[in-house]
Amino acid sequence: MAAVGAGLFVFLFIFLVWLGFLLSLNKLVNVMRVDGLPQTFISKIWVWSQVIPFWGFIALIVFNIKADTASRALESEFKLPFKEIKYPATIGWIVILGLLYTWIPILGALVLLVCMILFWIKVSSTSKQIEDLKLNTKTTIES
Repeated sequence: MAAVGAGLFVFLFIFLVWLGFLLSLNKLVNVMRVDGLPQTFISKIWVWSQVIPFWGFIALIVFNIKADTASRALESEFKLPFKEIKYPATIGWIVILGLLYTWIPILGALVLLVCMILFWIKVSSTSKQIEDLKLNTKTTIES
């Protein structure tokens, strides 16, 4: 009975981490959008369809590519140097490849969880960076 409770606790913890991760990706999609710049529009379908087994793997790949492209478009829009916006595309690829290693019991899942949390932290800081850039651009235009 205790094993069932522990298993339920682990499942709930992983689910909450995953939900927080998806909410951070959703926030990044909202922050990246710039009117009149279609390269920055990422459909939220690529975020929320990651909950579908097997398809979620493809959705994460597409999201990672689109988010990296959108961050480069924002750099052009704000006239920033290349790679100024710190979208963690490399860590995204590590998470994607980490999904392939989950067949290794415990170790593969732990590596994936650590990489996913690191990706989550970096995505959150990218959202904050873009919000600050938009705020600074807005105040410069108003001045």
